[in-house]
Amino acid sequence: MAEQEFILIFSKDANWARDLERELRRSEGGFIEVLNQPLELVPHLWEKPPKMLILDCKNASGELQEMLQMLSSNQRILAQDLCIARGSTTYPSEAFEDERQVLRTLGVQHLTGSGTSVPIFMREIAKARDLRLAAQKQQQERRNAVEESMFRLLLLVNDRWLTESVHKDKSHDSFELVDVQSVDEMAGEFMDETPDTVLIDPRGMNRDMKRLARLAQLFPACNFSYVVPEDAIETWKDNRPDYVGSVYKLPRTADEVAQLLEELLGLLMLARLQRQENIQRATSRDAGDGKIHTGTEAILVVDDDDEFRTVISQYLRMINYTIYQATDGLAALKMIEDKHIDLVITDIYMPRMNGFQLYFHLRNDRPHLPGILMTGYSASLEEIAPQSIEPAVLLSKPFSLNKLEPLIRGCLEDAQKSEQAAG
Repeated sequence: MAEQEFILIFSKDANWARDLERELRRSEGGFIEVLNQPLELVPHLWEKPPKMLILDCKNASGELQEMLQMLSSNQRILAQDLCIARGSTTYPSEAFEDERQVLRTLGVQHLTGSGTSVPIFMREIAKARDLRLAAQKQQQERRNAVEESMFRLLLLVNDRWLTESVHKDKSHDSFELVDVQSVDEMAGEFMDETPDTVLIDPRGMNRDMKRLARLAQLFPACNFSYVVPEDAIETWKDNRPDYVGSVYKLPRTADEVAQLLEELLGLLMLARLQRQENIQRATSRDAGDGKIHTGTEAILVVDDDDEFRTVISQYLRMINYTIYQATDGLAALKMIEDKHIDLVITDIYMPRMNGFQLYFHLRNDRPHLPGILMTGYSASLEEIAPQSIEPAVLLSKPFSLNKLEPLIRGCLEDAQKSEQAAG
């Protein structure tokens, strides 16, 4: 008989044990064995703990406690599902509470009074199981809450000190850390469970860059970032692919490691909250109203400031937008010819073709393509006639990333309504 179907009863009260066995056969089935000597329990519990163990402590309390203490000292469990006992004392009483505390430390999960009849004991079994299931559910919910609050971080870094320092940092409670030694191993981790962020030392990885780009294409919400030596940061920033977010200085102190992880954590938390808000908004809407905006549209970010453009693109990609980048208006126009774009976010002051020129060009050729204009010179906004750039949105730098998505959503929804009205 399978281990999980086995029920073991110990009692020196033959009549009580017989009646209990009969009731259990009706409700449980499976294999049931009744023993009346404490030592006979040892071989059963040592090798194959039963599904349920029922102990009758009347007339055998001391012997049972000695046997349970020996099993506990050898780290043996009493039952796979439930260990329940009928005590040697009456309930309620101080002696009963003392006995319950002792037996609980030895692995007995539920205790009834010494006068418990078989029908009442059967009800206590059902009650004990309900309590156990409720406790297991609560524990699972706690575990799920902890897991949901963590972020999965993959480290592909050929620097032992950095790897060890990341594992030692206090932020380990917020990250599930996974070390990988190659792109092949990293790809395997992506297949098992998509990470939230990846830190890569890209030096010497030229042959693997296409495979990293493929991973980024398949998993666009994952944040890819580089860590490189300080003297190589500008070179890597200038040559970084679009899928790479920030390029960080390779940390060399514990404080620098903590700062890097804190920055990553802040961005990940902000993106997670925004994704949850987008999902709630999408599911709460009436699908009959037309297209539901869920944050999957294609956005072109145009700015000659590489760092600023990258941060915006990194965040929007993490909340599930498809992101394209351009460094000026002329590059943006070429991108718009080649790609489907739902929204343009552009800086105003750029070389070759600035944001105003780009927006006016698009307004003539693509009147339903919405735009957001950014500028770090707030005084200049007062000099702009609002009518001249309608329906663009003006955004002053610097701004909080969490303010950007509501603006995007508003622009996309307004453009959709305008297009529907015109069509």
